[in-house]
Amino acid sequence: MIFAHHNEREDAEFMPALLDLGWEAEDRDDTWLVSFADLISTTLAMVVLMFGRAALTTPVQAEATLAPPPIAAPAPVATAFVAAPVVDTKPSPESRLASLVTARFAGRISAEQRKEGVVLTIPEVALFDSARAELHASALPLLNELAATLREVGEAQISVEGHTDDRPVLGGEFRSNWDLASARANAVTAFFLTNDFAPQRLHSVSYADTRPVADNGNAQGRAANRRVELAIEFTAARG
Repeated sequence: MIFAHHNEREDAEFMPALLDLGWEAEDRDDTWLVSFADLISTTLAMVVLMFGRAALTTPVQAEATLAPPPIAAPAPVATAFVAAPVVDTKPSPESRLASLVTARFAGRISAEQRKEGVVLTIPEVALFDSARAELHASALPLLNELAATLREVGEAQISVEGHTDDRPVLGGEFRSNWDLASARANAVTAFFLTNDFAPQRLHSVSYADTRPVADNGNAQGRAANRRVELAIEFTAARG
């Protein structure tokens, strides 16, 4: 209680001193209030303008702004037209000859197409008597038909080749299988010459028993080895 009383007394003494300073209301400076009000007004005006501009922006404009740029379509690539190679379906002369001989001379003349041409094989019995080199009468119709077939296909190089078995020649007009095979090849070559085949396209060759196609140890094999072959090459004829 003593402390409270002391404070009241000090306040009573301080108040008259303040009044003696003589502060009046008109002496206070209130100009700062005007500047603060201007700042608030300017800020509100800017906010209103920003919201107004945002409201005026149409959705189409917004989408146009946000839409990604268009992607250009790739230019068409020109494709060069490559013509398919022309396949020649016409059979080769070698293939045609082999087909004709097989169809026309089945069982009498065989045809084998090889890399270097066609080989026609005529057995001995179709042309000659045993150990003889003269064409017998039954061979002429066969050779005439063969000559017509060869002309039908076209010109070719023809090698007429005589072959025998390995049994030696005993007596007679021939001293060896070489002579016998050579005489037989010459006889067939002479036939073609008399039928107007060009001499420069004909060759006569003897192989005797050096090129067997079967076993000489039996009669069937030896009969197969006794033959005349016509090696025909159309490629050489074109040159």
